[in-house]
Amino acid sequence: MIPHTTTWVALADRTHARFLALQGRTLVTVRELEDVRAKQRNQDFDADRPGRAFDRVGMGRHALEREHSPTQRAAAAFAKTVAQALGAARAEGSFERLILVAEPGFLGMLRRDLDRATQSTVVATIPKALLRAEQRQLFSALADQLPLLRR
Repeated sequence: MIPHTTTWVALADRTHARFLALQGRTLVTVRELEDVRAKQRNQDFDADRPGRAFDRVGMGRHALEREHSPTQRAAAAFAKTVAQALGAARAEGSFERLILVAEPGFLGMLRRDLDRATQSTVVATIPKALLRAEQRQLFSALADQLPLLRR
């Protein structure tokens, strides 16, 4: 059972997410998510080469471009998974305030996918890749948002 806490910190990148609950002066991991598909390279998703097209005028021929790479699509799908997990935890009453910490590109995807009720609990966003940071570096980044963590 997840302990009830007021503040959660969601650390995330394109492949992994960790939800931390503030309990006193410590952060306790309450849930982790991982998406192995997002770790794959583009060529691992699509073994086939892109289609080819002819120019209207002349003899030019070129490869067709995809709008989004397979890894971008996998990251976007993982952002939705993380957002849904946060929404479910909020609905269960697991947190009242949320701090999002993620690399800038993924942070944008994550914020876009949060439902309105969960968006309203976001008290701060930190556009940094701190998922694998040491605890001291994480505490330093969160000190402005969570004064209890200042040392």
